[in-house]
Amino acid sequence: MKKCPTCGKLVPRGHGYKLNQIYCSYECYLEKPPKMVKVEKDTGKPIKTVVLETLNSNQNITVTANLLGIDKPQLYNWMDKLGIKKVLYWE
Repeated sequence: MKKCPTCGKLVPRGHGYKLNQIYCSYECYLEKPPKMVKVEKDTGKPIKTVVLETLNSNQNITVTANLLGIDKPQLYNWMDKLGIKKVLYWE
């Protein structure tokens, strides 16, 4: 049985469900898209920690987006979703 990467519930199986489904609902998909899950699995850390560490070490949005394997607008969306803002450092 697979568990949803966002909430931890079991992913439904059986008639009417896709075999490769990884989320239990569309809301869970919107909360943590597949690229976020991939970055978390690759690093072994929560996504917010990974993004903050990368931003603080580089001080550059473009470089951070390239290191995470995403586009710059997508990084801004992630930062908005995770509540990350710039003060004198990224928090």
